[in-house]
Amino acid sequence: MNTAPTQPEHAEEIFNHVKNPENWKLPTIPQNCDADSFEMVRDAIIWYVGGAECRTNMKGDVIVTSKGYYHYIGA
Repeated sequence: MNTAPTQPEHAEEIFNHVKNPENWKLPTIPQNCDADSFEMVRDAIIWYVGGAECRTNMKGDVIVTSKGYYHYIGA
């Protein structure tokens, strides 16, 4: 049985939109998402850099960001 994780749908397209333009391993550009789409953005970021943070703003939107690949691998 193959238990390897699969790449989330549209992950590459999403990550290309949020990655740091200077180096994809640096912290991502924060994304303001509605409650229905934040999981897709979060999962795409996690797929590439290993972690993401989510917080809710006062309007109820979810801000998704990441500290970057180097943070999660301990470099």
